[in-house]
Amino acid sequence: MATPTYDLIDSQVLGSSASEVTFSSIPGDWRDLILVVTKVKAVNSVVPSLRFNGDTGTNYSRVSMQGRAGNQAVSNSGTLNTLALNSDDSVGAGGDATYIIQILDYAQTDKHKSLLSRSGQYTTQANFVYALAGRWASTSAITSVTFRTFTDAFAAGVTFHLYGIAG
Repeated sequence: MATPTYDLIDSQVLGSSASEVTFSSIPGDWRDLILVVTKVKAVNSVVPSLRFNGDTGTNYSRVSMQGRAGNQAVSNSGTLNTLALNSDDSVGAGGDATYIIQILDYAQTDKHKSLLSRSGQYTTQANFVYALAGRWASTSAITSVTFRTFTDAFAAGVTFHLYGIAG
């Protein structure tokens, strides 16, 4: 069995605050995509989310779980117009988070797209870990990924790396 390889497709570092970052014109050359977002800090408070191909329809759903000292929770959602990556808590101005998001079979046109997200977050109030499974109800190949926020903006210095996984 061949060993999967990670190929860097693109990377970005925020030089100033921004409410979203988009990777566009993604070729269909790999099996899966991996988006790694590090040093996630907020100007005030953000709830990170994803959109594919600019789709603002209610085509996203998720099931997630979170854990922090003495408090665990599981949640799911109906259809949303974006795929929130945190269950309930936002990344605050004093926080720092990392996200690793695997988008499965992104270029296939015969199935809905699914993803797995793992994240860890440090805030001045508590530390959190999240795991999320999400779905984009579309058979379109994913050609753009937008990492965005519901509120406020990401602070300068957030780092984004998009990888393709050959397999």
